[in-house]
Amino acid sequence: KNCTHASVETLRRANGKLLTQEGCNSALADFRQGVEFSDSQICAFFTTISHGEAAIAPGDSGGPLYHAHLFTTIQIGVSSHVVTSLENYDEGWRCTNKLYPQTFTRVSSFETWIKGHAPEAKFG
Repeated sequence: KNCTHASVETLRRANGKLLTQEGCNSALADFRQGVEFSDSQICAFFTTISHGEAAIAPGDSGGPLYHAHLFTTIQIGVSSHVVTSLENYDEGWRCTNKLYPQTFTRVSSFETWIKGHAPEAKFG
């Protein structure tokens, strides 16, 4: 376990595996209690470079989800929410439950709104 509520000084990176919408609905069924996963959301599991589990954490909301392909990196998501567990609950904070995928807002679903507020934004 590496579950702390302290901010890190160094930006961290992990490899992710995106799930299909059906995979997200299935993996998050218990947590979402019948609420369908929408097309404007993305969910993913993560591993570190050394193949250990990794996760966004409470407090990481708004952070980017990038997709790298060849020489191009694009932001495809914005961290939204995670399922937490009761680890370290006695200390007043919760940790990400890595048995569930983490949820992101799909950037492309808000292209019109983003371009209306940031006309220089590029979408591919």
